[in-house]
Amino acid sequence: MDLVALILPGLFATLFTTAGGLVVWYFQSRAEKLRKMEEALHDRRLKLYSEAMDPFIRMFAGLGDAKAQAQALASFKGYPYRKTVFDLTMFGSDEVVRAYNAMFQHIYKSETSGQNSRELMRLWASVLLAIRKTGGNPDTKLDEWDMLTATIKDIETLRYPPAASTS
Repeated sequence: MDLVALILPGLFATLFTTAGGLVVWYFQSRAEKLRKMEEALHDRRLKLYSEAMDPFIRMFAGLGDAKAQAQALASFKGYPYRKTVFDLTMFGSDEVVRAYNAMFQHIYKSETSGQNSRELMRLWASVLLAIRKTGGNPDTKLDEWDMLTATIKDIETLRYPPAASTS
């Protein structure tokens, strides 16, 4: 009986240590697997965001060129872009998908009710800001208009439109 009393505490200590080590190993390997999946998803998202924004960038870059505008607009209707949008919906962050959807809903509604270019630019900037936040800058202090300042010469007229005259 004395032998059992001597061995039993050591046996329990060994079993608990082994079990604790296995539990720690399991959670560490699971966390590592999740981290690797997040890294792969992050890279895929950035590529996807770039592909989804490409026609807009081309359209805005060719503002004075009707042919470039027509090509950019035509790309929205093709299969490759539709596939990109599908992938964006499936793999994009919630914030980016919501911002993108809001922008396109505005575009669709504008087809029948006339376009509000200021609102469209704000929504475009909202998509860019959402991409920035999910791309590694979640605590950015920039706002939507800051996202457009480097690309629009008269940004202040969009950001602070003149008050309507009441004559």
